[in-house]
Amino acid sequence: MVKKSIILGLILLLGGTAVFSLVTVTRRKQHEQAAYYQSKYAAEYDDYMRKYNHWLQSDPQERAELPWGIDEYGQTKPKASQLVEQQERLKADLDKLAAGETDTYPFADFLYGRDWQKKLNKYKTQKEISDLFYTVSIVSMLVGAMILTSYLLLRSARLFIRGFTYMKKLCTDFFKQRKQASDIPPAETRNKESEEISQQQQEPSR
Repeated sequence: MVKKSIILGLILLLGGTAVFSLVTVTRRKQHEQAAYYQSKYAAEYDDYMRKYNHWLQSDPQERAELPWGIDEYGQTKPKASQLVEQQERLKADLDKLAAGETDTYPFADFLYGRDWQKKLNKYKTQKEISDLFYTVSIVSMLVGAMILTSYLLLRSARLFIRGFTYMKKLCTDFFKQRKQASDIPPAETRNKESEEISQQQQEPSR
């Protein structure tokens, strides 16, 4: 039973530590990546908002001739480059979008791509799973540590009791032997008593 408890405690502690480390490293990488993209596109949102408001205030005919996302020269960025930038912007804002800490721009499809809401929902699901694993890993480590700590404390208590019992026995034997030694008369006294007994035995025979 004790052996099984130790094995269970080790499994919980090591497994929880592994999952906790994996989730922590993954989160750190995501945060570092998001911070990089946020710094890269920090000044871009205000520029887009200014251009978008200017585009909204233009005549309907002008908006039809010059759709949103096309510059005054009728040019757009290459499709591949635009897709990369959209993915990077979405990665920069995913955490804030999921937490509702940032506005959803009216030109969000242009900023993040047409399927940005689908990716956002997928990110929310992954974050919920990550939070669940994070919590379970902490609980697992705590339970495993408690099991092993309890075993170590119990083991230490048993060793202490054994050591105390052994020391008590040694002290008892020591004082017992010392007492017995004090009860034995010295050699000179024993010799004198033997001589007196011999003399008493010889007197009647005279």
